[in-house]
Amino acid sequence: MLASSRYERVIVVTRRELGPEVRHDKLRQVVVEFDKLGEARPRLRGDHVYCALGTTIRKAGSQERFREVDFEYRCDWRDSRSERRTALLGRERARRESFVVVLLFAVKGEMEEGLRQLGWPSLAILRPS
Repeated sequence: MLASSRYERVIVVTRRELGPEVRHDKLRQVVVEFDKLGEARPRLRGDHVYCALGTTIRKAGSQERFREVDFEYRCDWRDSRSERRTALLGRERARRESFVVVLLFAVKGEMEEGLRQLGWPSLAILRPS
């Protein structure tokens, strides 16, 4: 995206500051804890949303924490705390309303259903081998 002329700006939402090796004129970093994603709402405006958020059970430390990161932070449409849901926040803030998500782990079936429930006009679900 940074190399493409189709994108004038790329906003990356992370928990930690990215290193100097990823600096680019088009890149804007939004550093925020995902429990407080709603605080970043004013800085999250764009044409498309790409979500590659995820973890492993080993890194998460428990099944509950794994589910929180891989499902709740991405799309849990049943959670009334919209500041925690990347897909819903993106749906509110995206101008062209397209969402692309990379699914790797166990909650993918439930996540697919959750994303469909949000009513994205354009939804791409990628399942790498």
